[in-house]
Formats: sequence, structure tokens, C-alpha cells
Amino acid sequence: MPYKTPLALLFSALFSPLSSALEVITVQGHRSESHAQLTPVPAQRFSVDSSNWLDHVVGAGVNRNGPLSGIAQYRGMFAERVDVSNNGLTLAGAGPNAMDTPLSYASTLVIEDMQIYRGIAPVRAGIDTLGGAIEVNLRQPDLDAPMQLSAQSQFNNNKQGLNAGLILGAGNSEFAWLSYGERHQSDEQRSSGGLIANSDYKRNRYGLLTTLALERGQIHANVHRTDTRQSGTAALPMDIDYVDTWRYELAAEHELSDIELTWGVGYQDGDHGMDNYQQRPLSEQTKARYTHAQSTSISLYAHIRSGAWLWGYDASLSRHDADIKNPNQAMFFVTNFNKVRDRRHSLFAEYKYDRGALSGSFGARVKTNSADSGVVGSSMAMMMPGVAALQQGFNQADKAVDDLTVDLVLNNRYRLHRQIYLDSALAMKQRAPQYQARYLWLPMQSTGGLGDGRTYVGNINLKEETAYQFNLGLVYQSHRLSFKPQVFVQQVDDYIQGIPSQDHQVNMVANMMSSQDALQFSNIDARLYGADMTAVYHLDGHWSLQGMLSYVRGQRQDDIKDNLYRIAPLNGQLSLGFDQGEYGLQAHWRVARAQNKVSRYNDEQKSRGYGVVDMALNYNLSAHWQLHARLDNLFDKQYAPHLNGINRVAEGDIGLGQRLNAAGRTVHLGVAFSL
Repeated sequence: MPYKTPLALLFSALFSPLSSALEVITVQGHRSESHAQLTPVPAQRFSVDSSNWLDHVVGAGVNRNGPLSGIAQYRGMFAERVDVSNNGLTLAGAGPNAMDTPLSYASTLVIEDMQIYRGIAPVRAGIDTLGGAIEVNLRQPDLDAPMQLSAQSQFNNNKQGLNAGLILGAGNSEFAWLSYGERHQSDEQRSSGGLIANSDYKRNRYGLLTTLALERGQIHANVHRTDTRQSGTAALPMDIDYVDTWRYELAAEHELSDIELTWGVGYQDGDHGMDNYQQRPLSEQTKARYTHAQSTSISLYAHIRSGAWLWGYDASLSRHDADIKNPNQAMFFVTNFNKVRDRRHSLFAEYKYDRGALSGSFGARVKTNSADSGVVGSSMAMMMPGVAALQQGFNQADKAVDDLTVDLVLNNRYRLHRQIYLDSALAMKQRAPQYQARYLWLPMQSTGGLGDGRTYVGNINLKEETAYQFNLGLVYQSHRLSFKPQVFVQQVDDYIQGIPSQDHQVNMVANMMSSQDALQFSNIDARLYGADMTAVYHLDGHWSLQGMLSYVRGQRQDDIKDNLYRIAPLNGQLSLGFDQGEYGLQAHWRVARAQNKVSRYNDEQKSRGYGVVDMALNYNLSAHWQLHARLDNLFDKQYAPHLNGINRVAEGDIGLGQRLNAAGRTVHLGVAFSL
């Protein structure tokens, strides 16, 4: 194959003939597994943040701390326990409080598909998948694709929100490229109970993706930028001032005789500012705080498939720094995190088998986890003996930690009948602690987005979590009906949770800052169990009825009888759809019971149940124009999902300490154009 210079390749692609439309959003499954199934996550056309798509996935949910800060949850597990990969890469966010979650970097404009492992994720899914795994795949430029253009604009009446995006791409037989840009902005939302404080946002995202043909494969080089401006996070002690992040990706697929080799490397550089005074009222100027956080992360993978075997290497390396200042007091400072390093390397092997009625896979992954931190300090140490003692104790401690962890997973599917399958899975999985849980040396709320309003302190000597998991499911599939229930249970030894600190110095400092004792990250025993199901019935060629139901229960299993924090209540959805080709209609009824089983140690509030109706319309005006409309919360019901955070802003119409409401009745209108 003759090769050209990059400039020649670019010009030859640019001047390729025009052709058919490039879809604005397409969600499709790109793999079909007979076990450990990857379930497509339905696209939600008017969602600003891709985390919102999880609201329509059985067993999944979103811990919302702000409109752009949705933390993925699956069967009661959330944050770092759920692996989220973008194009096969797992990269760390810029800040210590998960304002920029992994899903916030996945632009809905160019997502090809988002999929979640239902049940127990296999070892190939990622380094740490104790709580599940979500794969986000951005579309890659297609070779031999002439010039392509797509544009979309969306508006809603509630928060005067405006979203706009543009995609441009082209390709020939050797090189293809695709560029995109989008802007999201909104004023504060309103619920039927009034204004939701600090629910505004502003974000720009840009990217360039390329594909180069090889003799036996392809190579991809991509660059993405996320430029978030002032945006609210009412459930956290600060709001976003800015998040400026660059992400670079290089990946390839090779076919070598009977071997398939895939590899990738990603680098992300994040710069993040947050504060508690520009977007919310401040009672005293001495309490003004500005945090500047920086992080760099590298993600690597190399996988080889040969016949029934898959071998792989994965790594995640990150560094984190965060400094706190008071703009009104030049001498004030806190070194929150300094030169924190988190390095995770792993090797895995997985074998797939098919023995007539029985098929499945067995895999093992071995992981080395090392972490360390530099010295810390604070100006408060000169005046507060408690702070000085904590600073000295942390700096003198041996902060280097090394853990060896292992994952073992067995997934089986047994065909009981031509249309009925029995799925079963067993696993033992381990996860080393995240850096906030180890190295938060001063009682603060830099907790990776817990959002419970409590101050925490870290624990360098935390043990790794060990989960023993079991999943059992039934699949019935006929021409018109699909029915898939599952039950699950997992016992988690050394589960990491905050418990009341017994350190006098810690509590003395915590009470000075928050008038409440601190919680210290510690190891406890926990159990999570539950059941969920999905069902689809095709009434005829145009009408279909879909339903899903999810239940999970999380409990401590030690001497303290308590519930785990931020566990969704029994919830479900019932959807009726009509598809006539040129247009489609959908109606959704979303319901949730009250959640009374809450965590006492996190001061978690109970929540009330609700039922909400949404409607949507998609209409193809012509071959190039599409109209989209959606009506959320048809009856303008006031409700607050249990996984929403607690309001920390002393303005708006939701009281301090109350759970943040969902938006009231909202009309979304959108138009898309494609050539």
C-alpha cells in the first residue's frame, strides 16, 4: 500500500465527494456475547451529560451532585468501584471531588455506543470492576467516507438551556478524519417547588479523530478538549470555576495470521478550579476558599486474542495535586494533596468455551497497586496545635503503599430450551483504595463526590476490598417477547466507608471547621443483594411495550447494624413506543418507592416515592432534516430522586440540607441537519 504525507492525506480527504448523512447520535451494540452480556445503554437525545443515559438502564443510576457531575452507580456500587472506560482507556479526573466524572468527558455528540455489563463483568472489562463496568466508544472516522456534515441545535423552556453541535468529516481509502465541536449552556433550572440553586452550567468540547489504514489493520490518533466554565454543584462544598482538560489517544488493531492484537495509550492533563464564593452566598469573607487542582493520567492496554484465549495487559497511572487558598487572606493555604501518585498495572487471561448447550468464559487478573504522597502543610498549623499535629503525623508517616490484588470470574450460559437460557456467574474481585481515602490528611470534604456534607479524614493503612459475588439470571427470547430477570448477592470484606473517628486531634479540628466529629475512611464488612428484570413485548410491527424493575439492598455486616450510603430504592420504568418509520412516539412512566433504609453514620436523609410521566417525538422532516421533541415531567410533579445530592447553597427555593429536586415540567425542542 503506498503511503502519503499527512498533509497530502488531509487534502485528499478534504476534497472527496459529498455523500450521505452522518448521524448525530447512533447507539448500537458492537459485540454480541453469549455470556457476561454487554447491554446497550439507550441514548437520551437531550441529555447534556452522558451519565443521564444510565437512568434508563436496569440496575443502574446516577449520583447527581450537579448538572455536569453525575457519578455512575450500578447495583449499589458507585464511583471508583464502577469502571468507566472511554475508547478502552480509563483516565483520572482533574479534581478530588468528582466534579468532572469519567462520563462527563464522553461527548454525546460523537458516542457510537455506550454499553454496560449486566451481572458480573468479566476480567477483560477493566482493571477494577468490583462494582461493574461501563464501556463508552466514540465513533471512529470511516475510511472511504466522502465529506460528511452534521449539525444540531436543542433548546428547552425550563432553564433556557441551549445546546449546539457540529460534526465534519471525510476520508479516502488510506486516511479519514472527523472533527466535532459543541456548546452546552443553561440558566438555573426550576422544579415545581421553585428555583434549584446552582443548577446552571456552561461547557465547550472539541475534538479531532483520525484513522490511518495499515496493511493489516488500522491506527487511530485522537485529541479531545473539555472546557467547562462556571457551573453549579449544589451538593458539594464548592462550585466549578473551570475545568480545562486535554486528552490524547493513540490506538490500533492488527491482524497477524490467526492472532488479533489491539493496543492503546491515552494521556489526560486536567486543570481545575473551584470555589465557594463566586456562585453562592458566603456568610463570612474569612470562609472564602478557592481550590486549584491538577492531575495527569496515563492509561495503557495491549490485548492479544488467539482462538478461544484472550491475554492482556492494562495499566492506569495518575498524579494528583490540590491546593486551597483564601483570596481575602494572602497567607492562608492548605496543601490538600501533594504529588499523590496512584499506579496500577495488571495482567489477565480469559478463556471462552462452547460445549453444546453450555457456553461461557473463565478469567483471572492479577494487579499490582502502588500509591504514595508528598509532604503536606497548612498555614493553620502555626495557630492550631491540632492541625500542626496532623500535619506532622502525616509527613512523618510512611506513605508508600503496595497491594497485590486478584480477580477471578466464571460466567456460564446453559441452554434449557430453544428460547430459554440460564445464566450464572461466580467471582472473587479485589480493589485497592482510591487516593482520597488514603491521603486526605486534614478533615475535609474532598471525598470523590460522596456529597453527604460530612468531613472525612484518610487512612493510609486501608486494606483492599474483597468481594465474593454471585449472579443468577433467566433469559426468555421469542419473536414477540423478551424477559430477563436476575438475582444477585455479593459479600464485601473490608468495604471502605467512613466511620466516626476516634482520634482526638482529628475531631478537635473537624469541630472547629464544621461543628461535627469527622468520619475516617475505614474497612468494614458489607453485603449487597437484590434483583432486577427487563421485559419487552412487541404488540405488532409498530407498537412495543418495555418495562424494567430494579431492587438493591446494602447493609453493614459487622457489629454496627446500619445501611450502606446512597442506595437507590425499588424503582422501575414502563414505556410504550410507536414507530412508523418517518416518525416515532414514546411515553415513559418512571416510578420509585420511598427509601427508608438509609445510612445512619452518613446522616443520610430518607426520601419519598414518586411517579413521573415523560413523552418524546422524533420526526424525519426530509432526507436531511430531523425534528425532535420531548416533554419531561408532564404533570409538573415535585420530586427528588434518592440519589440526588443534598443542597449546600443558601439561596433558591430548596432549603439548606434538603435533597435537590428534579426539574419540573420541561419542553425540549431540537432540530438536526445532515448531508
